[in-house]
Amino acid sequence: MNHCFLLMTHFSAKSAYDQVLELMNEKHFFVIHFDRKTNIPPNDPFLLQLQSLPCVRLVRDRLNVQWGSYATVEATLRLIREAFHFSNISYFHLISGQCRHVKSIGYIHAYFSTHAGEEFIQSVDMDTIPDFLSRFAIFHWHDYYNLRSTRLKDVTLRRLSKISRVVQKTMALVGLRRRTPEWFPNRYVGSAWWSLTAECCRYMLAFIKENPAFVQRFKYTQLADEMFFQTLIMQSRFRERVAGRNLRFISFKTRHAEELTMAHALEVSGRDILFARKITRGSEALMAFVRERAVEVVG
Repeated sequence: MNHCFLLMTHFSAKSAYDQVLELMNEKHFFVIHFDRKTNIPPNDPFLLQLQSLPCVRLVRDRLNVQWGSYATVEATLRLIREAFHFSNISYFHLISGQCRHVKSIGYIHAYFSTHAGEEFIQSVDMDTIPDFLSRFAIFHWHDYYNLRSTRLKDVTLRRLSKISRVVQKTMALVGLRRRTPEWFPNRYVGSAWWSLTAECCRYMLAFIKENPAFVQRFKYTQLADEMFFQTLIMQSRFRERVAGRNLRFISFKTRHAEELTMAHALEVSGRDILFARKITRGSEALMAFVRERAVEVVG
């Protein structure tokens, strides 16, 4: 069973190279999307190393991926399309530059062999989560600038940021909503990070090609990457295969994922946890603990 890791990162080529080395295996392949904001010279030695590896492909047409933007969905789709240049892939795994595997490669292989055919993606009915209803119903402009940034240098962007917030608040107050077509399927939400079969990913590419209106409705939507794939899969025959878990540990004490430390060691050790994020310099003790235990969980 071959696996392809879809790496979406805004870090350096060295960081991506190190990540690839950690997962290197004869059954593993990699596709990398570097955020367009990441300045990587063509002669970067680690970029050249990545380009020399037959198991690695790079997305050439890079996108500027802002937090919460539709560009995250499009970057994911470009990763999937590029991944189909590899043959005989069984599973695609979407990971970020701050994701690391927390089980041994042997354990990961055995896990997917045992659960072959299951789709590992979180999926919850959007109607049960009011925050996501507003993100879907009100216009958002994250593709044009980062609305979370408090350091917008351009005067025009600062003004647009203020105007956009006023428009959004006004829409919410007066009950204005973006139109959703009657044919639109029930909406679902979940984590942006998943592990899906190649068969499911191939279906998704075919679906969006045949249904451009479905894609269009997710543009100008906040955090579309946490709705798009869930909604698409849950209206398909693949919904019967959805396992309800995404095999990742991500800790949320606020609205955003927190950096993982030894305080998260117990959660990371769960049998259904294969990957974790956010792994940073502050996670070194945790990763040392994980690597010491890796030999114990092979198979």
